Amino acid sequence: MKRKKTFTIRVSRWLNLLIFLIGILFLMVGVDLAFLHNIFDANVGSDKPLFFWLFNVIAIGLGSLIFINQGFYLLFPPVMMRISSNEISFGTGLRYKQTSIPLEYLESIAVYQKQSFIEIGGKRRVVEGGVELRFARSTNIPAALTTSAGISYSDYCLRLSKAYMNRSLQKTVATIKHFIR
Repeated sequence: MKRKKTFTIRVSRWLNLLIFLIGILFLMVGVDLAFLHNIFDANVGSDKPLFFWLFNVIAIGLGSLIFINQGFYLLFPPVMMRISSNEISFGTGLRYKQTSIPLEYLESIAVYQKQSFIEIGGKRRVVEGGVELRFARSTNIPAALTTSAGISYSDYCLRLSKAYMNRSLQKTVATIKHFIR
């Protein structure tokens, strides 16, 4: 069987679409309040014009930024994690800038789940889940890094949240185990 050269996990387009639509909502509310008056009456905010225009500037500004950023991410989803035959790279910082760790430091991979603290009817709900990669403790690799949304790396443990991933958990674990054999 031929071995894959790389395996890539990107940010889910469904999540990008949801945030994109939230950006459009902010933008539409700000534009309608300020200029169009199709949904909101022209008298809304007339008693406190400073707060009204401050709200409009913030709504239009944030809506535009979210709209542009998530529109770009819809076309080109950022890479959360990429594994190759010799390294694992994952997104750090605000723009998913890739940081690499040699594959030789990878000790284990598993699916993780966090349960809620509240029990309802004697059962706890799973509130978060994803893939967890544990690395060997070494001074050659960082112990913790500031990561992008949906990724956490602390105490030599990399976690990718299922809500952000575009791949299934079982396929991800099986494929990464294939790389470390």
